[in-house]
Amino acid sequence: MTSETQLIKQGAFCEYSDVHKDIYGFRPRDAQHTLFMKLSIEQQRKMLHGMYKTLEKQLEEERQKEQKEREEFDSKVKALGLNPLKYRYLFR
Repeated sequence: MTSETQLIKQGAFCEYSDVHKDIYGFRPRDAQHTLFMKLSIEQQRKMLHGMYKTLEKQLEEERQKEQKEREEFDSKVKALGLNPLKYRYLFR
């Protein structure tokens, strides 16, 4: 394996590690590094593509959940006769 290929694979693993942490909440272990580095560059690319789809799905679900919670909060504040925009800072 050339040093250029190693650099590409190592960069891909760094990306894999970041996305893995975003999805699962922890970095991949040493065994996963070994397995990932044995994959071809194309296999690594496909794996990352699948992980990006998973992450996008999780982010969309989280966004929808937050939107629903914000709408519920707004309706409760309105029920009290208050302006919800004045209390949005509570969601930050």
